[in-house]
Amino acid sequence: MGISEGNLSEIEMGNSNPSAETLASIGIHYNVNLNWLLIGENSGDGVTYEDDNDKRLIDLQVRAGQNPSGKETTFRSRSILFLAIGIYAAASIGEDIPLLIPENGTIALNIPLTPSRRGTCSTRTAHPNYLRMLSHIIQSVRICNPILNPLGMKTKGEAISQCKNQQVLQNAIPDSVSCGKSGHKSSWIRRDAKGCGRCVPCIFRRASLHVINADTEIYGIDICSDEIDLTGNKASVNDLRAVLAFLGHNYNIEEIKRLLLSSGVPIEEIDEYSSLVIRAMAEVKELIDDKGTTGIKRLIGLT
Repeated sequence: MGISEGNLSEIEMGNSNPSAETLASIGIHYNVNLNWLLIGENSGDGVTYEDDNDKRLIDLQVRAGQNPSGKETTFRSRSILFLAIGIYAAASIGEDIPLLIPENGTIALNIPLTPSRRGTCSTRTAHPNYLRMLSHIIQSVRICNPILNPLGMKTKGEAISQCKNQQVLQNAIPDSVSCGKSGHKSSWIRRDAKGCGRCVPCIFRRASLHVINADTEIYGIDICSDEIDLTGNKASVNDLRAVLAFLGHNYNIEEIKRLLLSSGVPIEEIDEYSSLVIRAMAEVKELIDDKGTTGIKRLIGLT
């Protein structure tokens, strides 16, 4: 069975929801199983999905990978891959369906704590300038789905303290992980913990939970105790050193504006984002002031 002219025209015309017959023709022609692409049809796993947008949104699966399988070691393409898959999923439902990226502004900005963190090696997945440029690119090829970050102007502490359903939040906290170094447990004191406690995501998570008096989690290393050696040269504490150095510098608003401009923050939003940075770092400083050792407090000018 080949691909009929009708099937081919359906693909060439850019139909985002080709018929089951079209997909079957393509699958047979190229000897691949495309059943998993079907929405509102039998998925191949014995489940028939309803033809309803809400149900489709829940059950929509988008997969990406190499065939034959391989390994991408640089991680440079992760951000655009994540977003492209999300845009594809949104567009398959409707051209006005937004891609929501609910990332708090603290993490979205990836605050440039040191000069080395202002370059291309820093994550930009939810950075406002990155999302703006990506939006322009997809619009240029007539993809109209908006990319929105509803939490972009909130610190992590503000995002969770303003959560409209605090009970759901409290239930979700034990099942969530923020750690960026969870696969490196050899130097942890408590290896059964979910997070290392000393990477940037863990530090901001802990500070934000402290805002709502929920800083009760167990970490691999407790940065507020004497468990961590800041005098050595171990790379595992570089994140904490960077945070403490930033706090200890006590940047004023104009200095923060210059730092953010160098990392690509749009000038028309520089006032809002510089204010966000001050509020975010104040959350970390409050955590250390309330729970930190005298030595750590001294490093950031609290004693």
